[in-house]
Amino acid sequence: MFSKSNITAADSICQTISLKNLIVSNESKNLYDYDSKKDFIKSLSQSISEIGQPDPILVAKLPDNKFVIINGVLRFYASKSLNLKTINAIVCDKEFTEDFTLMDYIIHTNIQKEKTNQEKKNEIIGLLRINNHLENSPRDKEKRISIISNLYGRGWKRSNVLNFEKILLWEKQNPNSLDLSKKVISGELSFNKALFCINTLESDDYDFNKEVESKILEGHINGKFNSDKVRNLITTYNTKKDNGFTTIDLAKYCTNNYQITQGDSLKIEFPKGTQLDAIITSIPYYNQIHYGDDPNEIGWEKSPQEFVKNVADVIMRGVDVMKDSGIVAINLNESYSKGICLGIVPLLIAELKSRGLLYIENIIWEKDDNKPNPDKVSRFQPAYEYILIFAKTTNYYFDKIKIKDQSKSLKVTAGCSEQGSDEKSYHIRNNYIQLSNFLGKIMKENILKINIRNERSQEVGSESNFFGSFPTLLPVPIILTYTPIGGKIWDPYSGTATTGRCAIMLGRKTIISELYEKNIPKIIEMLEKGESEYDKESLMYLNQKLGLISDENYLPIAA
Repeated sequence: MFSKSNITAADSICQTISLKNLIVSNESKNLYDYDSKKDFIKSLSQSISEIGQPDPILVAKLPDNKFVIINGVLRFYASKSLNLKTINAIVCDKEFTEDFTLMDYIIHTNIQKEKTNQEKKNEIIGLLRINNHLENSPRDKEKRISIISNLYGRGWKRSNVLNFEKILLWEKQNPNSLDLSKKVISGELSFNKALFCINTLESDDYDFNKEVESKILEGHINGKFNSDKVRNLITTYNTKKDNGFTTIDLAKYCTNNYQITQGDSLKIEFPKGTQLDAIITSIPYYNQIHYGDDPNEIGWEKSPQEFVKNVADVIMRGVDVMKDSGIVAINLNESYSKGICLGIVPLLIAELKSRGLLYIENIIWEKDDNKPNPDKVSRFQPAYEYILIFAKTTNYYFDKIKIKDQSKSLKVTAGCSEQGSDEKSYHIRNNYIQLSNFLGKIMKENILKINIRNERSQEVGSESNFFGSFPTLLPVPIILTYTPIGGKIWDPYSGTATTGRCAIMLGRKTIISELYEKNIPKIIEMLEKGESEYDKESLMYLNQKLGLISDENYLPIAA
Protein backbone atom coordinates (compact mmCIF):
# COMPACT_ATOMS: atom_id res chain seq x y z
CA MET A 1 0.00 0.00 0.00
CA PHE A 2 2.21 2.81 1.31
CA SER A 3 5.72 2.51 -0.08
CA LYS A 4 8.59 4.96 -0.31
CA SER A 5 8.10 5.17 -4.08
CA ASN A 6 4.84 7.04 -3.46
CA ILE A 7 6.65 10.32 -2.85
CA THR A 8 10.15 10.00 -4.29
CA ALA A 9 11.74 12.75 -6.31
CA ALA A 10 11.31 10.63 -9.41
CA ASP A 11 7.57 11.22 -9.50
CA SER A 12 7.50 14.72 -7.98
CA ILE A 13 8.38 18.24 -9.11
CA CYS A 14 9.02 21.26 -6.86
CA GLN A 15 7.62 24.54 -8.16
CA THR A 16 6.01 27.82 -7.15
CA ILE A 17 2.21 27.74 -7.21
CA SER A 18 -0.35 30.50 -6.88
CA LEU A 19 -2.41 30.27 -3.70
CA LYS A 20 -5.50 30.82 -5.83
CA ASN A 21 -4.94 27.47 -7.52
CA LEU A 22 -4.72 25.46 -4.28
CA ILE A 23 -7.62 23.45 -2.86
CA VAL A 24 -8.10 22.04 0.64
CA SER A 25 -9.99 18.81 -0.01
CA ASN A 26 -13.06 17.60 1.83
CA GLU A 27 -11.01 14.56 2.79
CA SER A 28 -8.57 16.78 4.69
CA LYS A 29 -11.38 18.73 6.34
CA ASN A 30 -13.10 15.52 7.44
CA LEU A 31 -9.87 14.15 8.89
CA TYR A 32 -8.42 17.14 10.71
CA ASP A 33 -9.88 19.97 12.77
CA TYR A 34 -8.14 23.04 11.34
CA ASP A 35 -10.41 25.46 13.20
CA SER A 36 -8.91 24.33 16.52
CA LYS A 37 -5.40 25.16 15.30
CA LYS A 38 -5.79 28.92 14.83
CA ASP A 39 -3.14 29.73 17.44
CA PHE A 40 -0.65 27.41 15.72
CA ILE A 41 -1.43 28.99 12.35
CA LYS A 42 -0.78 32.42 13.86
CA SER A 43 2.64 31.29 15.17
CA LEU A 44 3.41 29.68 11.81
CA SER A 45 2.53 32.95 10.04
CA GLN A 46 4.98 34.84 12.20
CA SER A 47 7.72 32.33 11.47
CA ILE A 48 7.13 32.48 7.71
CA SER A 49 7.12 36.28 7.75
CA GLU A 50 10.53 36.31 9.49
CA ILE A 51 12.46 33.48 7.80
CA GLY A 52 10.33 32.52 4.82
CA GLN A 53 8.92 29.08 3.99
CA PRO A 54 11.58 26.47 4.84
CA ASP A 55 9.59 23.41 3.71
CA PRO A 56 7.44 23.10 0.60
CA ILE A 57 3.92 21.75 0.83
CA LEU A 58 2.92 18.54 -0.93
CA VAL A 59 0.20 18.72 -3.61
CA ALA A 60 -1.31 16.63 -6.40
CA LYS A 61 -2.27 18.07 -9.75
CA LEU A 62 -5.90 18.28 -10.80
CA PRO A 63 -7.48 19.28 -14.11
CA ASP A 64 -7.72 22.98 -15.03
CA ASN A 65 -4.33 23.76 -13.49
CA LYS A 66 -5.65 23.23 -9.94
CA PHE A 67 -3.80 21.45 -7.15
CA VAL A 68 -5.14 19.61 -4.09
CA ILE A 69 -3.07 19.87 -0.90
CA ILE A 70 -1.83 16.52 0.41
CA ASN A 71 0.36 17.82 3.22
CA GLY A 72 0.75 21.45 4.32
CA VAL A 73 -2.75 22.80 4.87
CA LEU A 74 -1.62 24.80 7.91
CA ARG A 75 1.28 26.33 5.94
CA PHE A 76 -1.23 27.22 3.22
CA TYR A 77 -3.54 28.97 5.73
CA ALA A 78 -0.56 30.77 7.29
CA SER A 79 0.65 32.03 3.90
CA LYS A 80 -2.87 33.10 3.01
CA SER A 81 -3.15 35.11 6.25
CA LEU A 82 0.04 36.97 5.23
CA ASN A 83 -1.56 37.84 1.87
CA LEU A 84 1.21 36.01 0.01
CA LYS A 85 0.55 35.29 -3.65
CA THR A 86 2.49 32.05 -4.09
CA ILE A 87 3.87 29.10 -2.14
CA ASN A 88 6.59 26.51 -2.76
CA ALA A 89 5.16 23.06 -3.40
CA ILE A 90 6.21 19.56 -4.40
CA VAL A 91 3.87 18.34 -7.08
CA CYS A 92 3.27 14.58 -7.00
CA ASP A 93 2.25 12.96 -10.22
CA LYS A 94 -0.11 10.37 -8.71
CA GLU A 95 -3.23 8.68 -9.92
CA PHE A 96 -5.61 7.78 -7.14
CA THR A 97 -7.45 4.46 -7.30
CA GLU A 98 -10.02 2.58 -5.24
CA ASP A 99 -7.20 0.78 -3.44
CA PHE A 100 -5.14 3.92 -2.96
CA THR A 101 -7.33 6.98 -2.50
CA LEU A 102 -6.63 10.65 -1.92
CA MET A 103 -7.57 10.13 1.77
CA ASP A 104 -5.05 7.28 2.05
CA TYR A 105 -2.33 9.53 0.71
CA ILE A 106 -3.26 12.40 3.05
CA ILE A 107 -3.20 10.10 6.10
CA HIS A 108 0.16 8.62 5.10
CA THR A 109 1.91 11.95 4.65
CA ASN A 110 0.52 13.33 7.95
CA ILE A 111 1.13 10.18 9.96
CA GLN A 112 3.84 11.61 12.26
CA LYS A 113 2.03 14.80 13.18
CA GLU A 114 0.42 15.42 16.57
CA LYS A 115 -3.35 14.94 16.44
CA THR A 116 -6.39 15.22 18.66
CA ASN A 117 -8.28 12.10 19.72
CA GLN A 118 -11.02 12.90 17.23
CA GLU A 119 -8.45 13.29 14.43
CA LYS A 120 -6.90 9.94 15.34
CA LYS A 121 -10.34 8.38 15.19
CA ASN A 122 -10.97 10.01 11.80
CA GLU A 123 -7.73 8.55 10.45
CA ILE A 124 -8.61 5.04 11.60
CA ILE A 125 -12.07 5.40 10.06
CA GLY A 126 -10.38 6.42 6.81
CA LEU A 127 -7.79 3.63 6.83
CA LEU A 128 -10.35 0.93 7.63
CA ARG A 129 -12.82 2.37 5.09
CA ILE A 130 -15.59 2.50 7.70
CA ASN A 131 -17.54 5.17 5.85
CA ASN A 132 -17.03 3.66 2.39
CA HIS A 133 -19.92 1.77 0.88
CA LEU A 134 -17.87 -1.25 -0.21
CA GLU A 135 -19.29 -4.75 -0.22
CA ASN A 136 -15.87 -6.25 0.49
CA SER A 137 -12.95 -5.17 2.66
CA PRO A 138 -10.03 -3.49 0.88
CA ARG A 139 -7.61 -6.00 -0.63
CA ASP A 140 -4.73 -4.59 1.41
CA LYS A 141 -6.63 -4.54 4.71
CA GLU A 142 -3.87 -6.40 6.58
CA LYS A 143 -1.39 -3.68 5.59
CA ARG A 144 -3.81 -1.06 6.85
CA ILE A 145 -4.22 -2.89 10.16
CA SER A 146 -0.43 -3.07 10.45
CA ILE A 147 -0.12 0.70 9.90
CA ILE A 148 -2.62 1.38 12.72
CA SER A 149 -0.82 -1.06 15.04
CA ASN A 150 2.54 0.58 14.35
CA LEU A 151 1.11 4.08 14.64
CA TYR A 152 -0.52 3.60 18.05
CA GLY A 153 1.91 1.05 19.47
CA ARG A 154 1.30 -0.86 22.68
CA GLY A 155 -2.25 -2.09 23.14
CA TRP A 156 -3.11 -1.79 19.45
CA LYS A 157 -2.27 -5.29 18.32
CA ARG A 158 -4.15 -6.77 15.39
CA SER A 159 -6.99 -8.21 17.49
CA ASN A 160 -7.65 -4.86 19.15
CA VAL A 161 -7.61 -3.02 15.83
CA LEU A 162 -10.31 -5.44 14.69
CA ASN A 163 -12.17 -4.87 17.98
CA PHE A 164 -12.01 -1.14 17.38
CA GLU A 165 -13.38 -1.70 13.89
CA LYS A 166 -16.37 -3.47 15.48
CA ILE A 167 -16.89 -0.49 17.79
CA LEU A 168 -16.75 1.98 14.90
CA LEU A 169 -19.16 -0.07 12.77
CA TRP A 170 -21.57 -0.38 15.70
CA GLU A 171 -21.47 3.37 16.35
CA LYS A 172 -22.13 4.03 12.69
CA GLN A 173 -25.31 1.94 12.91
CA ASN A 174 -26.25 3.17 16.41
CA PRO A 175 -25.47 6.89 16.87
CA ASN A 176 -25.35 7.67 20.59
CA SER A 177 -23.73 9.86 23.23
CA LEU A 178 -21.59 7.21 24.98
CA ASP A 179 -18.56 8.08 22.77
CA LEU A 180 -17.08 4.60 23.20
CA SER A 181 -14.60 4.88 20.33
CA LYS A 182 -13.32 8.29 21.41
CA LYS A 183 -12.85 7.05 24.98
CA VAL A 184 -10.90 4.04 23.71
CA ILE A 185 -8.66 6.32 21.63
CA SER A 186 -7.97 8.55 24.65
CA GLY A 187 -7.22 5.58 26.91
CA GLU A 188 -10.21 6.25 29.20
CA LEU A 189 -11.84 2.97 28.21
CA SER A 190 -10.46 -0.47 27.36
CA PHE A 191 -11.46 -2.34 24.22
CA ASN A 192 -13.09 -5.05 26.35
CA LYS A 193 -15.16 -2.53 28.35
CA ALA A 194 -16.37 -0.89 25.16
CA LEU A 195 -17.37 -4.24 23.67
CA PHE A 196 -19.08 -5.18 26.94
CA CYS A 197 -21.18 -2.00 26.66
CA ILE A 198 -22.11 -2.85 23.08
CA ASN A 199 -23.05 -6.44 23.95
CA THR A 200 -25.14 -5.19 26.87
CA LEU A 201 -27.04 -2.71 24.70
CA GLU A 202 -27.66 -5.42 22.11
CA SER A 203 -29.05 -7.85 24.71
CA ASP A 204 -32.76 -8.54 25.11
CA ASP A 205 -33.07 -6.94 28.56
CA TYR A 206 -31.37 -3.56 28.05
CA ASP A 207 -31.39 -0.81 25.42
CA PHE A 208 -30.63 2.88 24.85
CA ASN A 209 -33.93 4.06 26.31
CA LYS A 210 -33.21 2.24 29.56
CA GLU A 211 -29.65 3.57 29.61
CA VAL A 212 -30.89 7.17 29.25
CA GLU A 213 -33.04 6.69 32.35
CA SER A 214 -30.76 4.52 34.52
CA LYS A 215 -27.21 5.48 33.35
CA ILE A 216 -25.87 2.10 34.43
CA LEU A 217 -23.38 1.78 31.57
CA GLU A 218 -22.31 5.37 32.11
CA GLY A 219 -21.36 4.36 35.64
CA HIS A 220 -19.45 1.36 34.24
CA ILE A 221 -17.58 3.57 31.78
CA ASN A 222 -16.65 5.98 34.59
CA GLY A 223 -15.31 3.14 36.73
CA LYS A 224 -18.08 3.08 39.35
CA PHE A 225 -19.43 -0.39 38.53
CA ASN A 226 -17.66 -3.53 37.34
CA SER A 227 -19.31 -5.84 34.81
CA ASP A 228 -20.88 -8.09 37.47
CA LYS A 229 -22.33 -5.06 39.22
CA VAL A 230 -23.73 -3.82 35.90
CA ARG A 231 -25.57 -7.11 35.38
CA ASN A 232 -27.02 -6.97 38.91
CA LEU A 233 -28.07 -3.34 38.49
CA ILE A 234 -29.79 -4.11 35.19
CA THR A 235 -31.70 -6.95 36.84
CA THR A 236 -32.72 -4.62 39.69
CA TYR A 237 -33.66 -1.87 37.24
CA ASN A 238 -35.81 -4.17 35.10
CA THR A 239 -37.56 -5.55 38.17
CA LYS A 240 -38.40 -2.05 39.37
CA LYS A 241 -39.35 -1.03 35.85
CA ASP A 242 -41.81 -3.91 35.64
CA ASN A 243 -43.19 -3.53 39.15
CA GLY A 244 -43.11 0.26 39.43
CA PHE A 245 -40.50 2.41 41.13
CA THR A 246 -42.56 3.68 44.04
CA THR A 247 -44.72 1.60 46.32
CA ILE A 248 -47.03 3.21 48.85
CA ASP A 249 -48.17 0.50 51.22
CA LEU A 250 -50.22 2.46 53.74
CA ALA A 251 -51.19 -0.62 55.68
CA LYS A 252 -47.57 -1.58 56.23
CA TYR A 253 -45.91 1.83 56.64
CA CYS A 254 -48.61 4.09 58.03
CA THR A 255 -49.81 5.32 61.41
CA ASN A 256 -51.85 8.29 62.54
CA ASN A 257 -48.65 10.34 62.56
CA TYR A 258 -46.52 9.15 59.64
CA GLN A 259 -46.57 7.54 56.22
CA ILE A 260 -43.52 5.95 54.62
CA THR A 261 -43.20 5.62 50.84
CA GLN A 262 -40.47 3.30 49.62
CA GLY A 263 -39.09 3.99 46.15
CA ASP A 264 -37.76 6.69 43.84
CA SER A 265 -38.95 10.16 44.92
CA LEU A 266 -38.98 11.21 41.26
CA LYS A 267 -41.85 8.76 40.74
CA ILE A 268 -43.85 9.36 43.92
CA GLU A 269 -47.64 9.65 43.74
CA PHE A 270 -49.12 11.14 46.91
CA PRO A 271 -52.31 9.66 48.36
CA LYS A 272 -55.43 11.46 47.22
CA GLY A 273 -56.25 14.48 49.35
CA THR A 274 -52.67 15.03 50.58
CA GLN A 275 -51.98 18.62 51.61
CA LEU A 276 -48.44 19.43 52.65
CA ASP A 277 -47.47 22.32 54.90
CA ALA A 278 -43.76 21.99 54.17
CA ILE A 279 -41.00 20.06 52.47
CA ILE A 280 -38.01 19.86 54.82
CA THR A 281 -35.08 17.75 53.74
CA SER A 282 -31.33 17.29 53.55
CA ILE A 283 -30.58 16.32 49.95
CA PRO A 284 -27.78 13.92 49.00
CA TYR A 285 -24.72 15.98 48.12
CA TYR A 286 -23.56 15.79 44.52
CA ASN A 287 -20.91 13.12 43.77
CA GLN A 288 -20.00 12.47 47.40
CA ILE A 289 -21.63 9.37 48.92
CA HIS A 290 -23.08 6.16 47.49
CA TYR A 291 -25.93 5.14 49.79
CA GLY A 292 -26.67 1.93 47.89
CA ASP A 293 -26.57 0.36 44.45
CA ASP A 294 -29.80 1.64 42.90
CA PRO A 295 -28.97 3.26 39.53
CA ASN A 296 -31.66 5.89 40.18
CA GLU A 297 -29.99 7.15 43.34
CA ILE A 298 -29.84 10.91 43.15
CA GLY A 299 -26.47 12.65 43.46
CA TRP A 300 -24.56 10.79 40.71
CA GLU A 301 -25.89 12.52 37.63
CA LYS A 302 -23.61 13.31 34.70
CA SER A 303 -23.50 17.04 35.46
CA PRO A 304 -24.40 19.47 38.27
CA GLN A 305 -27.14 20.88 36.03
CA GLU A 306 -28.75 17.45 35.65
CA PHE A 307 -28.47 16.85 39.42
CA VAL A 308 -30.15 20.18 40.18
CA LYS A 309 -32.91 19.45 37.66
CA ASN A 310 -33.66 16.10 39.32
CA VAL A 311 -33.75 17.68 42.78
CA ALA A 312 -36.12 20.37 41.50
CA ASP A 313 -38.33 17.76 39.83
CA VAL A 314 -38.67 15.95 43.17
CA ILE A 315 -39.40 19.15 45.10
CA MET A 316 -42.06 20.24 42.63
CA ARG A 317 -43.92 16.93 43.04
CA GLY A 318 -44.42 17.97 46.67
CA VAL A 319 -45.21 21.58 45.79
CA ASP A 320 -48.05 20.33 43.58
CA VAL A 321 -49.86 19.04 46.69
CA MET A 322 -48.74 21.83 49.03
CA LYS A 323 -50.95 24.46 50.64
CA ASP A 324 -50.44 28.04 49.48
CA SER A 325 -48.97 28.71 52.93
CA GLY A 326 -46.36 26.00 52.50
CA ILE A 327 -42.57 26.32 52.39
CA VAL A 328 -39.57 24.32 51.20
CA ALA A 329 -36.43 24.05 53.36
CA ILE A 330 -33.38 22.34 51.85
CA ASN A 331 -30.14 21.58 53.66
CA LEU A 332 -27.22 21.16 51.27
CA ASN A 333 -23.55 21.81 50.82
CA GLU A 334 -21.35 22.72 47.88
CA SER A 335 -19.49 20.10 45.84
CA TYR A 336 -16.07 20.41 44.24
CA SER A 337 -14.31 18.84 41.28
CA LYS A 338 -10.54 19.09 40.93
CA GLY A 339 -10.50 21.95 43.43
CA ILE A 340 -13.18 23.97 41.61
CA CYS A 341 -16.55 24.78 43.20
CA LEU A 342 -19.41 23.44 41.06
CA GLY A 343 -21.89 26.09 42.24
CA ILE A 344 -24.63 23.66 43.29
CA VAL A 345 -26.24 26.18 45.64
CA PRO A 346 -26.75 29.05 43.14
CA LEU A 347 -27.78 26.55 40.46
CA LEU A 348 -30.50 25.12 42.70
CA ILE A 349 -31.71 28.56 43.77
CA ALA A 350 -32.00 29.65 40.13
CA GLU A 351 -33.71 26.41 39.09
CA LEU A 352 -36.37 26.50 41.82
CA LYS A 353 -37.02 30.19 41.17
CA SER A 354 -37.52 29.38 37.50
CA ARG A 355 -40.13 26.80 38.58
CA GLY A 356 -42.11 29.54 40.34
CA LEU A 357 -40.98 29.19 43.96
CA LEU A 358 -40.15 32.30 45.97
CA TYR A 359 -36.67 32.44 47.51
CA ILE A 360 -37.18 33.64 51.11
CA GLU A 361 -33.85 33.33 52.88
CA ASN A 362 -30.64 31.42 53.41
CA ILE A 363 -29.97 30.10 56.91
CA ILE A 364 -26.38 29.20 57.73
CA TRP A 365 -25.66 26.06 59.72
CA GLU A 366 -22.35 26.87 61.41
CA LYS A 367 -20.27 23.82 62.34
CA ASP A 368 -17.69 24.14 65.13
CA ASP A 369 -16.10 20.71 64.79
CA ASN A 370 -16.11 20.15 61.05
CA LYS A 371 -13.29 18.20 59.46
CA PRO A 372 -10.35 20.29 58.19
CA ASN A 373 -9.34 20.27 54.54
CA PRO A 374 -6.36 18.11 53.53
CA ASP A 375 -3.14 20.06 52.98
CA LYS A 376 -3.40 19.69 49.20
CA VAL A 377 -6.77 21.51 49.10
CA SER A 378 -6.32 25.22 48.37
CA ARG A 379 -9.42 26.53 50.17
CA PHE A 380 -10.27 27.77 53.65
CA GLN A 381 -11.51 25.18 56.11
CA PRO A 382 -15.25 24.52 55.61
CA ALA A 383 -17.30 25.90 58.50
CA TYR A 384 -20.93 25.90 57.40
CA GLU A 385 -23.68 24.43 55.24
CA TYR A 386 -26.77 26.04 53.73
CA ILE A 387 -30.46 25.80 54.55
CA LEU A 388 -32.37 27.39 51.68
CA ILE A 389 -35.94 28.50 52.37
CA PHE A 390 -38.50 28.85 49.55
CA ALA A 391 -42.23 29.57 49.65
CA LYS A 392 -45.08 28.64 47.33
CA THR A 393 -46.75 32.06 47.71
CA THR A 394 -46.17 35.33 49.56
CA ASN A 395 -48.70 34.17 52.17
CA TYR A 396 -46.39 31.54 53.63
CA TYR A 397 -46.70 30.47 57.27
CA PHE A 398 -44.21 32.09 59.66
CA ASP A 399 -44.49 32.20 63.46
CA LYS A 400 -41.46 34.02 64.78
CA ILE A 401 -39.86 32.83 68.01
CA LYS A 402 -40.16 35.70 70.45
CA ILE A 403 -37.95 35.18 73.49
CA LYS A 404 -38.40 38.29 75.60
CA ASP A 405 -35.18 38.10 77.61
CA GLN A 406 -32.32 36.55 75.65
CA SER A 407 -30.09 36.51 78.73
CA LYS A 408 -32.35 34.08 80.58
CA SER A 409 -32.33 30.37 79.95
CA LEU A 410 -35.57 28.68 79.02
CA LYS A 411 -34.74 25.77 81.27
CA VAL A 412 -37.82 24.47 83.06
CA THR A 413 -37.49 22.70 86.38
CA ALA A 414 -39.66 19.66 86.87
CA GLY A 415 -42.07 19.95 89.78
CA CYS A 416 -45.65 20.60 90.82
CA SER A 417 -47.81 23.68 91.47
CA GLU A 418 -46.84 25.73 94.46
CA GLN A 419 -49.45 25.96 97.22
CA GLY A 420 -51.63 29.04 96.85
CA SER A 421 -50.55 29.67 93.27
CA ASP A 422 -53.04 29.84 90.42
CA GLU A 423 -50.33 29.26 87.79
CA LYS A 424 -50.30 25.74 86.40
CA SER A 425 -46.99 23.91 86.48
CA TYR A 426 -45.92 21.02 84.29
CA HIS A 427 -43.46 18.22 84.55
CA ILE A 428 -41.52 19.08 81.40
CA ARG A 429 -39.89 16.18 79.60
CA ASN A 430 -36.12 16.34 79.27
CA ASN A 431 -36.20 16.43 75.47
CA TYR A 432 -38.27 19.62 75.52
CA ILE A 433 -35.90 21.13 78.09
CA GLN A 434 -33.08 20.41 75.64
CA LEU A 435 -35.02 22.14 72.86
CA SER A 436 -35.75 25.10 75.11
CA ASN A 437 -32.12 25.64 76.00
CA PHE A 438 -31.00 25.11 72.42
CA LEU A 439 -33.49 27.60 70.95
CA GLY A 440 -32.75 30.16 73.65
CA LYS A 441 -29.12 30.18 72.55
CA ILE A 442 -29.47 30.26 68.78
CA MET A 443 -32.59 32.17 67.81
CA LYS A 444 -31.00 35.59 67.50
CA GLU A 445 -30.23 35.54 63.78
CA ASN A 446 -30.21 33.27 60.73
CA ILE A 447 -27.10 31.40 61.87
CA LEU A 448 -27.59 28.03 63.58
CA LYS A 449 -24.58 26.90 65.58
CA ILE A 450 -24.76 23.16 66.18
CA ASN A 451 -22.01 20.81 67.26
CA ILE A 452 -21.80 17.98 64.73
CA ARG A 453 -20.47 15.14 66.86
CA ASN A 454 -22.72 15.81 69.85
CA GLU A 455 -25.89 16.28 67.84
CA ARG A 456 -25.58 13.75 65.01
CA SER A 457 -28.67 11.62 64.62
CA GLN A 458 -26.26 8.71 64.27
CA GLU A 459 -25.81 8.88 68.03
CA VAL A 460 -29.19 7.27 68.57
CA GLY A 461 -28.32 3.88 67.16
CA SER A 462 -28.35 4.27 63.39
CA GLU A 463 -24.65 4.44 62.76
CA SER A 464 -24.49 1.01 61.15
CA ASN A 465 -27.25 1.73 58.67
CA PHE A 466 -26.84 5.32 57.48
CA PHE A 467 -24.08 7.63 56.30
CA GLY A 468 -25.02 11.25 55.66
CA SER A 469 -27.09 12.04 58.73
CA PHE A 470 -27.47 15.59 59.97
CA PRO A 471 -27.95 16.94 63.50
CA THR A 472 -31.12 16.02 65.34
CA LEU A 473 -31.73 19.60 66.41
CA LEU A 474 -31.19 21.18 62.98
CA PRO A 475 -34.81 20.91 61.71
CA VAL A 476 -36.33 22.12 65.00
CA PRO A 477 -36.35 25.93 64.44
CA ILE A 478 -37.53 25.42 60.84
CA ILE A 479 -40.42 23.19 61.92
CA LEU A 480 -41.47 25.47 64.78
CA THR A 481 -41.43 28.72 62.83
CA TYR A 482 -42.49 27.67 59.32
CA THR A 483 -45.18 25.03 60.05
CA PRO A 484 -48.28 24.99 62.27
CA ILE A 485 -48.95 22.39 64.94
CA GLY A 486 -50.80 19.52 63.26
CA GLY A 487 -49.25 20.40 59.88
CA LYS A 488 -47.87 17.80 57.47
CA ILE A 489 -44.19 17.72 56.42
CA TRP A 490 -42.65 15.68 53.58
CA ASP A 491 -39.01 14.59 53.59
CA PRO A 492 -38.19 13.15 50.13
CA TYR A 493 -34.67 12.04 51.20
CA SER A 494 -35.22 10.33 54.50
CA GLY A 495 -31.71 9.34 55.58
CA THR A 496 -31.95 8.80 59.34
CA ALA A 497 -35.53 10.14 59.48
CA THR A 498 -34.30 13.05 61.62
CA THR A 499 -36.84 15.46 60.13
CA GLY A 500 -39.69 13.01 60.65
CA ARG A 501 -38.71 12.27 64.22
CA CYS A 502 -38.52 15.99 65.09
CA ALA A 503 -41.80 16.72 63.30
CA ILE A 504 -43.69 14.11 65.30
CA MET A 505 -42.16 15.19 68.60
CA LEU A 506 -43.19 18.78 67.81
CA GLY A 507 -46.79 17.81 67.09
CA ARG A 508 -46.65 17.63 63.29
CA LYS A 509 -47.32 14.75 60.95
CA THR A 510 -44.85 13.51 58.38
CA ILE A 511 -44.50 11.69 55.08
CA ILE A 512 -41.13 10.01 54.65
CA SER A 513 -39.71 8.80 51.32
CA GLU A 514 -36.84 6.33 51.16
CA LEU A 515 -35.27 4.69 48.11
CA TYR A 516 -33.88 1.63 49.87
CA GLU A 517 -36.21 -0.86 51.53
CA LYS A 518 -33.41 -2.11 53.79
CA ASN A 519 -33.50 1.27 55.61
CA ILE A 520 -37.22 1.18 56.40
CA PRO A 521 -36.93 -0.68 59.75
CA LYS A 522 -34.50 1.92 61.12
CA ILE A 523 -36.69 4.75 59.86
CA ILE A 524 -39.71 3.24 61.62
CA GLU A 525 -37.63 2.98 64.78
CA MET A 526 -36.77 6.70 64.60
CA LEU A 527 -40.36 7.72 63.91
CA GLU A 528 -41.59 5.61 66.81
CA LYS A 529 -38.99 7.33 68.96
CA GLY A 530 -40.55 10.65 67.94
CA GLU A 531 -43.95 9.32 68.99
CA SER A 532 -42.61 8.22 72.38
CA GLU A 533 -40.94 11.62 72.88
CA TYR A 534 -44.10 13.58 72.13
CA ASP A 535 -45.90 15.14 75.10
CA LYS A 536 -48.75 17.53 74.45
CA GLU A 537 -48.54 19.56 77.66
CA SER A 538 -44.76 19.93 77.42
CA LEU A 539 -45.07 21.07 73.78
CA MET A 540 -47.74 23.65 74.65
CA TYR A 541 -45.61 24.99 77.48
CA LEU A 542 -42.57 25.19 75.15
CA ASN A 543 -44.63 27.13 72.60
CA GLN A 544 -45.81 29.51 75.33
CA LYS A 545 -42.24 30.21 76.44
CA LEU A 546 -41.16 30.78 72.82
CA GLY A 547 -44.11 33.06 72.08
CA LEU A 548 -45.46 30.67 69.42
CA ILE A 549 -49.03 29.85 68.50
CA SER A 550 -50.37 26.83 70.39
CA ASP A 551 -53.31 24.77 69.21
CA GLU A 552 -55.00 23.17 72.21
CA ASN A 553 -57.37 21.34 69.85
CA TYR A 554 -54.54 19.29 68.40
CA LEU A 555 -55.21 15.74 69.52
CA PRO A 556 -52.51 13.84 71.42
CA ILE A 557 -50.68 11.26 69.37
CA ALA A 558 -52.42 7.91 69.50
CA ALA A 559 -50.67 5.13 71.33
